[in-house]
Amino acid sequence: MLHYTEKEISFLKENYPKYGAEYCSNKLKRTKNSILSKTKRLNIKIDENLNSQIKRNNSLGWYEKVGDGFYNVGIEQFKKISTPEISYILGLLWSDGYVIKNEKENIIGIELIKEDLDLLKSIFFKTGDWKYYHRKRKNKKHSATLKTSNRPLVEYFISLDFDKKSYISPSKLLTKIPSQFKHYFYRGIVDGDGCFYMGEHTNIFSITSSSDQDWKYVEELFDKLHLKYNVVKKEHKNKTGKISLSSVIYVCNIKDILAIGKYIYNNYKNDNIGLERKYLKYINMDKR
Repeated sequence: MLHYTEKEISFLKENYPKYGAEYCSNKLKRTKNSILSKTKRLNIKIDENLNSQIKRNNSLGWYEKVGDGFYNVGIEQFKKISTPEISYILGLLWSDGYVIKNEKENIIGIELIKEDLDLLKSIFFKTGDWKYYHRKRKNKKHSATLKTSNRPLVEYFISLDFDKKSYISPSKLLTKIPSQFKHYFYRGIVDGDGCFYMGEHTNIFSITSSSDQDWKYVEELFDKLHLKYNVVKKEHKNKTGKISLSSVIYVCNIKDILAIGKYIYNNYKNDNIGLERKYLKYINMDKR
């Protein structure tokens, strides 16, 4: 168990007497038992005049009754999308993020190679206080994680099918994104699962996902842009012999590939939202 910092102890002294363990647990991202144990050792007690009200709020679902400011990452900005950053984050989370909901946890997070996430984390930080971690596992690239604990936001994401994203199209989500921000959503998808490939005689743009992926939302975009594309299932065998299946939607006509890049990287030179290395691959194709 990590030691409590002086800042955390000051927070407990100020807020535990007024709001109780649930509130402090959520704000400090520590378990309720840890909060109770620490406040007992510090002899910090709940104000008796507020104790019954705190218990009543907990029993009625306190998480539904507090404002956006209670959480490190507020929900309203995701309900009323008004910035390119939110749209981009939603695309990136749809491609590479995860949602955990159970009796103990309500988490939205994403894990990428550290080099990439270090470039993208400032975009997330514009929306709130995401927790950042990194680790280096044996025989794997250095990875990093951003996550937030927020029950209402998790429930909202689930209502938009984030828990089914490996096999369903984000149709509900796309209805929430204003048209002027939709290309940022697709930019997030491409940064997560997309690839611009330029070979000596071959040019390919592809997006790869699970074998059961519903590509309706990408097909609708490609049809709108009048592009030719194909969908294929692929089989991959790793070093241990384990076989995995994937589904890939791809475009191999250079004119159509450039049309995709022009759409998703609209205004990139000004906003700089997304991975530059993928943008530069598109630019190099355009210069060919």
